Amino acid sequence: IFQRWNDFLSKFYLFFRIKMIIYSATSFIRNPTLLKILIIIQLLIMTFFSFKTQAALIQISISDKVIHFFAYAIMTLWLHLLFSSKNIFFKSIILLFIYGLIIESVQYFIPSRSFSIMDVVANFLGIFCVCYVGKKIKL
Repeated sequence: IFQRWNDFLSKFYLFFRIKMIIYSATSFIRNPTLLKILIIIQLLIMTFFSFKTQAALIQISISDKVIHFFAYAIMTLWLHLLFSSKNIFFKSIILLFIYGLIIESVQYFIPSRSFSIMDVVANFLGIFCVCYVGKKIKL
């Protein structure tokens, strides 16, 4: 039963991520309430899967670095759309990066998980790319 539940959650997560990408491309995403809800849901999902043991996760053929990159890139995009003030946006980006560091640090203590500096780099690159492209195209 646990394996079926885990399979369901993993498939739901992938489906949810694809839906979030599609929704983030539409204009109605600028609704602050919707953005806050999506940010909270994504943080909860990211935290849930970050604390699962490797044995409890379905192996996905995509590199986990790609997943890290896009998860943090999408979160950064949503934060950028939510906060019009550059000062608040910058602070939220710093907090997002610190969140990633904390998640990776906690994984050191989880059986079959480990701290990975490459995951931290992928997180940073996701954040940086959205900030850079957003500045260039004046998002």
